[in-house]
Formats: sequence, C-alpha cells, structure tokens
Amino acid sequence: MTSQPPSDGTTYLLGAGFNRVLVDHEGFRPPLDVDFLTLALTHPQWGGMPGYRPEFLDVYSALFKYILSYWHLTPDELTQENIPELRQRRFGLESCLTLLELQMADEGRSGLFDLGELREVWNSAVHLVTKSLNLFNWFPFLTGTDVFFAFAKRVMDERATVITLNYDTLLEQALQRVSGWNEDFESSDIGADGTTDLWGKGRVQSDALLDRQLVTGRFRWRPELAYGFQFDRVELEAPSGTWVDGATFYGRPENHPYAEPILKLHGSLNWIRPNPEFPSVETFQEQTNGNLTIKVSAIDLDPILPRELLQLKTPVPAKSFREAPFNDLYEAARESLRVTNRLVVVGYSFPATDFHINRLLMEAFAERQPDEVIVVNTDESVGDFVAALLDRRLTSFKGLAEFLDATSTPTTPPPSD
Repeated sequence: MTSQPPSDGTTYLLGAGFNRVLVDHEGFRPPLDVDFLTLALTHPQWGGMPGYRPEFLDVYSALFKYILSYWHLTPDELTQENIPELRQRRFGLESCLTLLELQMADEGRSGLFDLGELREVWNSAVHLVTKSLNLFNWFPFLTGTDVFFAFAKRVMDERATVITLNYDTLLEQALQRVSGWNEDFESSDIGADGTTDLWGKGRVQSDALLDRQLVTGRFRWRPELAYGFQFDRVELEAPSGTWVDGATFYGRPENHPYAEPILKLHGSLNWIRPNPEFPSVETFQEQTNGNLTIKVSAIDLDPILPRELLQLKTPVPAKSFREAPFNDLYEAARESLRVTNRLVVVGYSFPATDFHINRLLMEAFAERQPDEVIVVNTDESVGDFVAALLDRRLTSFKGLAEFLDATSTPTTPPPSD
C-alpha cells in the first residue's frame, strides 16, 4: 500500500479525548479507560436501567469475577464518584486488558484462570467496550455535534490525513454527514422472488440494484474507501445484509480508495474476521474466506462466544504491527508524518502503553520536522511532553472548539435527519 501526502500538508493525530466534546442526553461522554466500566454499570439505557442490573451482572459475570480476583473491586465500587480513587489505584479497562492479554499469551499457566476462562473474560470485555461506544452512535441525541461536525468539515476542506488511535467510528459518521446525502442512493429490500421494491418506484431485478449499490452509498463520503487499504469483503448499505468480495467492489473505477486516508492504527469496531472457535464457523469462513471484512451495520457481538472477532490493538505495552493491515497502516502513518507541514494532536495523552506512537513521531521527524505543531488537550502537561519529545516550540489549545475558532472559518451544518 502506498500513501500520498495530504495536499495542504496537515496530519491530525487523534486520541480518545477527541470524542469528549460529545455528550448524550443522560450527561455521559464517550468513555476513557475506567469510564468504560462505570458507564456500563450506571448508564440508564444499560447497566443502570431500573430492574436490569441483575441480568447485566450475569451477562458480564466473567469480567467482574476477573476484576474481583485481581483488583478486589466489586461492581458496587465501580461508580462515577469513585473514578478519582480508581485512577489513583491505576485500575481501568486498559490495565485489565493488558493483564488478560499477557496471561493468554502464557496460556493461563501463571494465574487463577485457565485459558478457556481467560478467553471468556476477553470476549466479555470486548463486548462491553463495543456496546459502550455504540451508545454514542446516534448523533441526534448528542450535544457538542456542532463542534464535532465543524472538525470533520475542516478535515475534508484541508484534505488532511488522520491518524487515530480510536476504535469507534464517530469521526467516520461525522464525515459522512458533512459530505451530504447521496441523491443517487436508493435503499431497498430484496424480495423472495429475487426482485426489489425501490420505495414504490417499481420493481427491478436485484442484480441491477446491486450493481448500482456497489458505487453509491447513503452519503457521498464512504468509509469503505477511507482506511488506506482494501478489504477482502465489503458489506453494502443496501440491500441490507448484502456482502460482496473486495475484488468486485474495488474493481469498479468509482471505488478507488481516497488519497487522504483515516489511518486507524489500533483497528476499528467495523473491521471483523470470523472467529475460528465459533461452532458453525465453517459456513461463515466460506463466505468470508477467513479474511478482513468491513461492516456498515452496527456490530452486535455475543459476550460469551462471538461469531466475529473485532480487529483491535488492545492497550498492551508491546503491540505488534507485523500483520496486515496494521503493518501497512503503520508505514503509511510514518510516511504521512515524514512529509507533513503541520501536525495537530487532539485529545491524545501519550500513555505508557503507546510508546510505539512516541517512536513513530521520533523516527518520522528525525531528519525533518513539520513547520507547525499544535496540541489540543485539556491537560497542559501533554503539550509540555510533546515539546520535549520533539525538542521544539508548539502551540497549545485547551479544547477543540477553541482550536477551530482560532484557526478556521465557520462551516455549513450537515444535513438533518
């Protein structure tokens, strides 16, 4: 895979704090580390729903048993009020996943849980992460979207490259919104007779419809073309649940991957492979060839034994970037940084488990540094860290809105639902 430098030389590096401008109608923000567990336990639409708590604790019993065993914390202690104390004890989902992955690599020989039990805990934790992030997928029920959409518009206007460490697809959804509706898109459902009803526009053969849907999405901007590589399988937005192989999808000249990619170095909630341990996985593997697939519909994994495995880089200190697509993504990120004229770091705090990002910046800027470096973070010490890491002066902003107001013009709002 080759990466083309952005046309105006801007590269954004995004961390989980980037999403914190968004707030749902219950007052919750997209979670960070320990917030995943406290949000899951207390959100009124989930673990905090009246009468649902016993069922919730049963669904995630493997995870909470694991937390109790090693951190001696009960679900009742994982509250929003206790977050400062939990952080002081260095407990969070990051430390939980780190210990889990290290123990699984050791095949469970060194701990209280065998390998099968550890995998059950892992599936439970990944399911909790997925469901927590999916709570924020419906923009009409969030505040802060004006700032979020303005940033997405900025990315499009600048034709910038984005390097993100976030699993969620909130930025992708915002980019779709600001790109505008695709007037050529037609949603449909294939009937039992193999024909399709196009919202009362008459019935056409499904093959003709599928041909059109290969090159049109609900919005003008399409995530299938945005990640800097080609998937082995692609799920179409319509007809619902329709899959095509990557060669067919990317074989259309209209479906050339974008020159300004979103490089998700830690993976994404819409990247999946079949789980080889799933009992009836043979059929699914035949459908996907065991390869990387992109979904456009919501991910709903089973918390005990998921049929699909998300392609994520979990927060362990020694991450490997040797396998596809992560090897190519890492190299593309390095090349983008090497030629960029401006680096903007938003909501990223350079945790110890992400030393590979320190290395990425140090190697990319060893011979040539960008003309401008900007850090957007509520924690002023992050700006000091980046300045020391790169041995240079930089500009700091405390929030995304402040950064946008200081450096850009007003944007046109996205289409309403």
